[in-house]
Amino acid sequence: MAASEIVLCVCPSYAAEDVAAAVATHGFDGTYVDANAISPQRMLRIAERRPPRCSVLDGAIIGPPPGQGRTARLYLSGAPHVAGLIGELFENTDVDKTEKLPDSPELVAGLCKLLEAKDCFVRAALDATGS
Repeated sequence: MAASEIVLCVCPSYAAEDVAAAVATHGFDGTYVDANAISPQRMLRIAERRPPRCSVLDGAIIGPPPGQGRTARLYLSGAPHVAGLIGELFENTDVDKTEKLPDSPELVAGLCKLLEAKDCFVRAALDATGS
């Protein structure tokens, strides 16, 4: 991990803080992108525990797993120049469009609510089909 410049964390939301803590124990000083549906308070705890030279971005992934004609969208909140660099990594991929949001806890909370609503819809659809 010491040789990495970016860590993109996509995991079950309950594990987000544990993953961030594990990354921090390795002295990671690159850019940490948490793309999980977590509250602004949990994101602040993650940011507070980061090593001093580590940049932290809050993010959200909306949509199905990309590929086979499906696309997803990555939203990022944080320092605009860092968000722009992360967005460039997804150019010419099946991640539709990387949106750079202002660094705002209110917008992040809104994204979390959107993700939770989507998850509820997916669960209800799966329950209806017996999957």
